[in-house]
Amino acid sequence: MKVLNENQCKNLDNILSAFGDGIYLDGELVLNVVPNEKSAIGLISILKSRGLITTQDVEDKDLPYIMILDSSAYIFLENGGFQGELKRENEKQKMTSRPHINIHSTGNQNVINTGDYNTIHASFNNGKGDLDLFKQDLREHEVNEAEITEIVNIVQTEVPVENSIGPSAKNWIRKMLDKSMEGTWNIGLATAGGILTEILKKYYGL
Repeated sequence: MKVLNENQCKNLDNILSAFGDGIYLDGELVLNVVPNEKSAIGLISILKSRGLITTQDVEDKDLPYIMILDSSAYIFLENGGFQGELKRENEKQKMTSRPHINIHSTGNQNVINTGDYNTIHASFNNGKGDLDLFKQDLREHEVNEAEITEIVNIVQTEVPVENSIGPSAKNWIRKMLDKSMEGTWNIGLATAGGILTEILKKYYGL
């Protein structure tokens, strides 16, 4: 589509709508829709190039005397016309524009996130086996004290299996994901699992 502004798209749709239920339109009547003759001639040229109308020119007149509406124009208008086309094009550009991702991380742990328009705030300190730092990391991510007590008991009794956190710790993470999904834990579901896994791995030194 040629680069057209919102007002031009509106005028193009208005010209097509001026045909009503008929297929003929006196070119002079277009000036009722677009008073500026040069603009009207330009818009008619666009409609003609799109195959929406054909014209019959009159000698000594720049503006075509009669325009004939093509049947495809009715379908085009039903689908939103030029204004709908412009709106769809704008939405397409928004979808294909580069996603905005902010990641704020401190410490020596990695946070990996995928998806569009995500913001992650993660703070990890270096401290293998340090329960105080482990609790601090959890509190910084708004894990409540009851859940912290539960996972502390787990990590003190369960050892990693093949360089991976154990089954009880995994079950605790699943429970926290359910809380995130229900909205009872104020961390987005898309990032919750990754954050908790990294905190546990850091504690275990994995």
